[in-house]
Amino acid sequence: MRRTAPVTGNREPGTNLMRIRLQKLLRDAGFGSRRHSEEFIVARRVKINGRVVEHLGMTVDPDVDKITVDGKPLRRGPEHVRYILFHKPDGVASASGDRFGRRTVFDILPREFLKFFMAGRLDYHTTGLMFFTNDGEFAQMLAHPRFGIEKIYSAKVTGTPDERKLESIARGPVVAGERCQPVGVRIVEHSPKGNLWLELTLREGKKNQIRIMFDQIGHPVQKLKRLSIGPFKLRSLQPGEYRELSARDVARIKERMILESRSMSTR
Repeated sequence: MRRTAPVTGNREPGTNLMRIRLQKLLRDAGFGSRRHSEEFIVARRVKINGRVVEHLGMTVDPDVDKITVDGKPLRRGPEHVRYILFHKPDGVASASGDRFGRRTVFDILPREFLKFFMAGRLDYHTTGLMFFTNDGEFAQMLAHPRFGIEKIYSAKVTGTPDERKLESIARGPVVAGERCQPVGVRIVEHSPKGNLWLELTLREGKKNQIRIMFDQIGHPVQKLKRLSIGPFKLRSLQPGEYRELSARDVARIKERMILESRSMSTR
């Protein structure tokens, strides 16, 4: 059987200027993050026009080049991007399926969203804002630390942590042996039963971080709700409801996020 030669560089550019970085094309087609998409290339699983790709810097013209992954033609990303805000209720898993047979977000949302990217999963008992989109690039932007997307939560904790304990969280708690970024902590009110309502602002989201860090100081979380993800707010959206955003509005937000990220990187 004849062995195909590897692709090690870009072909000569033609008249079509619509060239896209291969990793971005893979990501938008649903192959995960940019880094995960690169793993497909490094593993020699991607071909362009029948030749194995070995160069991570490849750009392609998706209207001209024939791209395959594991021998199967690459399906292009969506022509029409969609952006969905969803208010996750309590007692719902943030997954397409649950090994315990519990209800999931896709038992509430239309099945057409099943293949969308989920930006900002929430644990089973945490309520509040989730973001769904078929725009892989934007989903990655919301999750990537480089963009410093703030997520704001409302939390009711058991009892009243003293100032020293709250300062230990504000400075950046240690979770699973790793120092987290500083956390914005604002006291909202004391409940009649002696518990404390807080507003928490995070720029990263380690799994169960909020619950773990309050368990560690002896004040477990009783209620937890995400109020916002970056510029996107929960506002009047009720549990189980979703709202679709204008692609034009999100495009403007996306452009602003890119500009702000570049500005931060040059400081």
